[in-house]
Amino acid sequence: MYEKVSGEQVAYARVITDRATFGWLCDVYVDPAVRGKRAGTALVAAVRDELGSYGVRRILQHWMALVFGR
Repeated sequence: MYEKVSGEQVAYARVITDRATFGWLCDVYVDPAVRGKRAGTALVAAVRDELGSYGVRRILQHWMALVFGR
């Protein structure tokens, strides 16, 4: 996902799929500068819609947040 004005990448998702029945949404990264602005929600929705267009019926998501420096 790219920021409209600057064109800089602000979010990224990684999916492993067989493009037939299963998808694993294993990584979603959102730049701290745009967190809280629904960028992650929009990205996950776009991934879901894209996988649906392939006929993927099951998507696994496993979320774990790591915070460093605390």
